[in-house]
Amino acid sequence: MHGRSSARVGGSRARLGARGLSRRSFARSFARSFARSFARSFARCSFARCSFALLLAPLAGCSLAFSPPIQSTHYGAPERLREGELELQGATSGFALSDGADAPRYGQARIGYGVRDWISVEGGGTFAHKLWAMGYAGPRLTLSPNRDNSIHAAADLELGFGLGAGGSAIAEYVDPARGDTRPWNKRLAFGGYTGIGIGLHIHWFAMFGRLRLQVSAADGLPTTMWTSGVGGLQFRIKDTVDLYLAGGYFNMAVHDYTQYAALYELGVAVHFDVEALMAKRSRRPRAR
Repeated sequence: MHGRSSARVGGSRARLGARGLSRRSFARSFARSFARSFARSFARCSFARCSFALLLAPLAGCSLAFSPPIQSTHYGAPERLREGELELQGATSGFALSDGADAPRYGQARIGYGVRDWISVEGGGTFAHKLWAMGYAGPRLTLSPNRDNSIHAAADLELGFGLGAGGSAIAEYVDPARGDTRPWNKRLAFGGYTGIGIGLHIHWFAMFGRLRLQVSAADGLPTTMWTSGVGGLQFRIKDTVDLYLAGGYFNMAVHDYTQYAALYELGVAVHFDVEALMAKRSRRPRAR
């Protein structure tokens, strides 16, 4: 009798032990399966494969929707234009990712004219391959009471609006049953922007910082708020060319998610004194 009881107890313990091992094995198998599935999903939505690196959000999946920014680069140091001067600027930007700097993906061209020393008008276009193409225009108000001194501070305020096409950067990952998959160039987009800048000029060198807020909307896409802040250095060559480089952050916010990314910028601007050029041209002797 005692032997039978011992055998039954031993068998029960063995079965319980087997069940415990089975449960632990199942838990380990489930964890490995979940990790592999998450890794595959993450790879499909990685920075390398998603068209717009900024918009990686694993928790939200790859079916993000956004309206494009009005501008994708910044101006540089305040107080570059004086009355009667014309400026042509080109700039490019990219994102600094955790595994290294991304190649420049976004470009912008700008033209500005100094109506007075304290106000200029400007316009241009910003673009990103298969993401957006936007035109913009607006005034820039500059405060620089000591601009003739070799060392002086300056500040400016920018305002403007934009119109173009873009948005839905990763439409290729959107389930057609869940969302609108029209390409970026089939979406009318518009919005406005405002920003401030401060700078310290020391002879041919300047340090500056900028903050900007943009709000945009595109056909079939949610209203999107873009905020950015950069700090940088600017170098003037022979009072004609300005070179600048900057780094900072870019933030995109839609009603149900937000995403930050570090950015860098490179830009060059060339200045022309329109009045001096016209006066010089008028003084040329006419050919007989």
